[in-house]
Amino acid sequence: MFKYRGFSASGEYVLRLVDPRAESPAAPWTQLTGQRDTTAQHGAYVQCGYMLPIPGLERKLEIVGRAGGIGAAANGREGTWEYAGGVNWYFRGDDVKLQADVTKVSEVPITSSPHTLANVNDDALFFRVQFQVAF
Repeated sequence: MFKYRGFSASGEYVLRLVDPRAESPAAPWTQLTGQRDTTAQHGAYVQCGYMLPIPGLERKLEIVGRAGGIGAAANGREGTWEYAGGVNWYFRGDDVKLQADVTKVSEVPITSSPHTLANVNDDALFFRVQFQVAF
């Protein structure tokens, strides 16, 4: 995490090793992917924000962006990427804020039945508005 004069940046790298041999042949991973070998999945994200220096709105309005991805999925599948951009409005610091963003996900990695948002390997575009109050 890095912050300096209204600019913020953070990032992460994640590595997950899945070894279905340690579980029974009916392990959820094996049932879902049909893969019985050890699989390494890795991913990362970087997100940045900047508090806009508009007179009267200092520490109130922030633009944000994020890029992330997951690679080396099972059975030689492609990875998935997400790109997001948005705006945060801070009414009272982090205690009361309104967030709005748009996220594009390429190669959606999952489905959810029976009310699926997208099929595996489809692209998806998500719009989100969130009002947060901490007390």
